[in-house]
Amino acid sequence: MSLSFASGVTSALATFGLFLLLTFFIILERRSFVRWFFGILPSDLGEYFHSRQQIISHAIHAWLRGQLLLALFMFVINFIGLWIASWFGLPVSNIFSLALIAGAMEFVPYLGPVISFVPAFLMVLVSPDVSLWAIVGVIGLYVLFQQLEGNIMVPLVMSKTTNLSSLYILVVTLVGAALGGPLGVLLAIPLASVLNIFYHDWMHYRRTIASS
Repeated sequence: MSLSFASGVTSALATFGLFLLLTFFIILERRSFVRWFFGILPSDLGEYFHSRQQIISHAIHAWLRGQLLLALFMFVINFIGLWIASWFGLPVSNIFSLALIAGAMEFVPYLGPVISFVPAFLMVLVSPDVSLWAIVGVIGLYVLFQQLEGNIMVPLVMSKTTNLSSLYILVVTLVGAALGGPLGVLLAIPLASVLNIFYHDWMHYRRTIASS
């Protein structure tokens, strides 16, 4: 079981690292990449994508702002929650570092919450003041963090930043998880934002054709 967990963590981190690497090189060679992409498309389609370039870029930037807000939320809620819990006797230290890890792990789908939980759990486990209530407390606290993030903040923040409905975000995230695993979860919302642009353009085109 521990081997399977370690393999899953390694796979998720490798996927996330590859995503960051590809994103870095695409940004670095953005102009060349855009020219190449437009060049392989048929002329009419290339002109369409070129005309929508700024809107697509804005949608992706909106998603990134949402991710940063979620990371900030996880940092704040972890810091406040652990600080309050420490006043009630939960044996945790380095609260700022634990909260920082939780915020950073917001960018790692699936295993991010688990990775952020492990240091806090081990800290409680090896503490001289460890007790059953302390173990139950730290587990319950991190479950609460994850429930607030996954069920409330993700749909709320992403619906505000991307102008998509909360239900749509939930559905596309589940579909992304089913089709692409951790990478699918990470890319589901930005891809859905772009597809939403194409959908509205298509509906506008259909209405224009019908009225002419």
